[in-house]
Amino acid sequence: MAADAGPSGAAAVSGAEAAASPVVPRRLAIIAHYDPRGKAAPHFLRLLDQIGGSFSDVVVASTAALDDEAIAAIEARATLVRRPNVGHDFGSWRDVLEAHGFGADFDEVLLTNDSYVGYLRPLDQMIREMHKQPVEVWGMTKSHRHGEHIQSYFLYFTAAALHSQTFERFWAELRPAHSRDQAIVDQEIGVSRALLQSGFRLGSYFTPTTLERRLATVRGVHWLRHRQRTFPTRFDNFEDSFFRARKFMDPAMADNLNWSAAFADAVFDRARLPVVKFDTLRYDPYFLDAGHFLNELERAFPAAFSGVRQFLEETKPYYGRRRFENYGDTKLMLPTRALVGYGNRHPISTAQRAKETS
Repeated sequence: MAADAGPSGAAAVSGAEAAASPVVPRRLAIIAHYDPRGKAAPHFLRLLDQIGGSFSDVVVASTAALDDEAIAAIEARATLVRRPNVGHDFGSWRDVLEAHGFGADFDEVLLTNDSYVGYLRPLDQMIREMHKQPVEVWGMTKSHRHGEHIQSYFLYFTAAALHSQTFERFWAELRPAHSRDQAIVDQEIGVSRALLQSGFRLGSYFTPTTLERRLATVRGVHWLRHRQRTFPTRFDNFEDSFFRARKFMDPAMADNLNWSAAFADAVFDRARLPVVKFDTLRYDPYFLDAGHFLNELERAFPAAFSGVRQFLEETKPYYGRRRFENYGDTKLMLPTRALVGYGNRHPISTAQRAKETS
């Protein structure tokens, strides 16, 4: 295991150098999967097909009680590992990583899950683009809530980070999280913190524009107002520990929101954000009319979202309310939706993207 040297040391290999190499990298993808129905949803099988086209080894770690049809469909596309539903995604990833020598024989590793619909851009194209960036680890989106971190539904490790002592130590010291909040703080944020402290650079495939940041900060104020109205005994003002409503004119405040939800409709701008999280559709966390969003997604990307509405309806009983968070889509009046709600603000680029991917 190479000693950590961060981006400026001998152990760090730049994305540009890796891209210039004629050797095809050996890549491992590990997908954490859970479907309470015991099935392999159509959108998940499409995801496996896309990942399989870019990775030499694909492993699905499922904690679901899968039926025979689901097992056959997954095994036709990947190696299937079945494990108890303990430890959340990081527990699944750790078990598979340990069985594969913690990636020692691979050049790159992707840790991801089934919590989104994607990809609405070719995965190979995105990997090539990120190879040109000065980062060692990247994801689809980042956030600065609780500190800078990559949102862990998609974690891509290049060789420099993968073969580092930091990577090895994080997984060796990992303990199962007993709640969603603990998993976010100790694991999602924890892995990014460990990498940053060792000098590694974190990247995000999606980068919001200044206009998108300004819209997101207005959405943040909208969220705080709705949250206070929905939970008046818990929130007696419009303040948040990370997002300062009084500073909403500062575009940088958008970094303190959940990027995958606050910028979700950037998918309509040439799929610059090429995934849509189910939490956005299921919970509508910022009260932005996720029902209207799903309607627009089905119009813009009919193939990618085929079966998604049915999946949401059939799995709804298994996903209950979260403490002091929205649950279900919020219906907005047309003026409010036009101002802050989810919507297709890029109909021409969306139509072109649908044509290109059909």
